[in-house]
Amino acid sequence: MNENLKVIAKMLGFTREVEVMQYCGKRPVYRTAPLYEMIGTHAARRTFVVHALEEGMSPEMVMTFTCHTDYNTMKPYVDIVDSMKASSMTKFDGLI
Repeated sequence: MNENLKVIAKMLGFTREVEVMQYCGKRPVYRTAPLYEMIGTHAARRTFVVHALEEGMSPEMVMTFTCHTDYNTMKPYVDIVDSMKASSMTKFDGLI
């Protein structure tokens, strides 16, 4: 399935270069690759989690859809959304 997604993404022109960081033990390793090479089902899963949390779905409800069994694995996504919300609120500084 992931290989088919990569083919489709390439056909759609998802060719911009992106930097990806993965860990090798505790050391981060960076590499640059076309976006289509990074597309996969897990990217869709992460996107769903972030958007669902952004739209106000509770982390517990998201966990039922994604089969996360531990809140600690959901916490990084919650932190991302909280950070995005805080960043959005700074747009209103000085208006109130």
